[in-house]
Amino acid sequence: MEINGFILSKHNEVEKFHYGIKLMPSRTLDKLTDSMIISREKSINKMDSYTICFKRKQGIKVVSNDFILSEKSFEDYMEFLLSFNGELLKAEKNIKSEFIVDKGGKITLSFLNKDYIKISSEKIENNSLNKVFFTLLRKELLVYITVLKDIYSEKEIESSLNYSMGYLINPLSRSERKQLYLDALYAFIDSALDHRNKHAFDMLSKEIQRVLNY
Repeated sequence: MEINGFILSKHNEVEKFHYGIKLMPSRTLDKLTDSMIISREKSINKMDSYTICFKRKQGIKVVSNDFILSEKSFEDYMEFLLSFNGELLKAEKNIKSEFIVDKGGKITLSFLNKDYIKISSEKIENNSLNKVFFTLLRKELLVYITVLKDIYSEKEIESSLNYSMGYLINPLSRSERKQLYLDALYAFIDSALDHRNKHAFDMLSKEIQRVLNY
């Protein structure tokens, strides 16, 4: 499994930016498109939101199932994954569990064998049902859960994950990732100054201080 982080502003708005993690499971056919993405949108003026994305190439087109979750729904999703993993430890057969997403759609986890599980998503768009699934090693499911927790707690991926299980994790060191995040924040605060947006400037200043003191 390959994991990469990203930080992006949203439509050049200084009031919003989002950061997240892109995961490419080991058993994917197209490393350029096939991925599972978890991101968090930080907003100055309202509650943060989370996006769970499953993207895969099917034939000549790329199908993407995106689910936007509130903080409470994101917590429920993490609990759903943890509960399924707990069931795997008790009995390794005929396990299947569904997570229903608000505004339509669902995410399903299924036991395949002692080494693999399947995670699939379904979402109706334009009167058409889109299905995207991945086969994951059970260890990859644990990595996925860890990434969700880190996004939720606003922590960076722990450096101890960098070479665990032989996976290629974001090759930047923890200090380099911290600096990348700070560089993005400084760019956003420059934009806030250019737009004379005092509220955005104050909020970004607090976030910079939080990161520097972490």
